[in-house]
Amino acid sequence: MAARHRTIETTGIGRADPTLTNKTQRQAIAREAAIVEAQTKMLSILKSQNAKEQNSDTLQSGILRGAQVVKTEWIGEDQCRVTLRLDKKRYETLTGNQLNDD
Repeated sequence: MAARHRTIETTGIGRADPTLTNKTQRQAIAREAAIVEAQTKMLSILKSQNAKEQNSDTLQSGILRGAQVVKTEWIGEDQCRVTLRLDKKRYETLTGNQLNDD
């Protein structure tokens, strides 16, 4: 019997416009872009899981309830890589969606 994967993890990489002169602003924009990319990947995974009784408000709007940024890495001054993690049980509890055990 295979062990059930308890979390879903995705990574995203974001880059800021290098012409911005404020370092803090470049980093904030890069981090936000990385989070959006990781969320997009996670949403794609959740949709492909063929969740039973899908809550369309949650999946269609792209809201990822319960997902957390667990790692932020800086690649130079203008790029950021984030790791986003979603605990399947927490997601199922918050949304009422049952995920497959893949």
